[in-house]
Amino acid sequence: MISQYAFNRHLIAKIKEAIHIEAKNIVTQIQSDYSQVNVKGKAESWYKYEQIAKDMLMLTVFGRGQKALIGEYGKGSKLDRDNPALEDYIDGSIFNTERLKHNFATLTRPKTSDKDEYYYDLDGVKYKKRAKKVKNLEKNGNPRFAPIEPKHIIAKAVEQRLEKLAIAIQEMIVTEVAFNKLIDGLKIKIDI
Repeated sequence: MISQYAFNRHLIAKIKEAIHIEAKNIVTQIQSDYSQVNVKGKAESWYKYEQIAKDMLMLTVFGRGQKALIGEYGKGSKLDRDNPALEDYIDGSIFNTERLKHNFATLTRPKTSDKDEYYYDLDGVKYKKRAKKVKNLEKNGNPRFAPIEPKHIIAKAVEQRLEKLAIAIQEMIVTEVAFNKLIDGLKIKIDI
């Protein structure tokens, strides 16, 4: 028989393998969902998992880019106020502070001085300011500026695959660990 330590190491390795396989499926689903978000911008997704204690693994799934953020938390007046990055966005240099007076609606960005000619989107793309005054773009009928409901794509993808992940871990333990390592060389004959 193998030692308990060796068995536990092998067990964790097989659980990590199951997590890796399902995490790739989660990221594939997220990328597919991001492609359905009808806005310009980047959208990338990835994951990492780590062993944070002897018998505890943590899977973290990330999304980055303008399209990804809008897909997650919405846009304009439908922006999710529970967005964990919202405070940093508002305090940052690219946020149009006039939006705070208009329920976060998408607004024009008037040029206020000769030094204030440009603004940047969430991906860092530079745009020239053209407006003379603040206007609510959500009211002009152009779908490009329509507010977008938050879709919480990452949370939904993880939630949808959670049961499959649990099953994959169970199967990995039963088929790979229990029979191959627990018995350690003992020949077994199974008849039906």
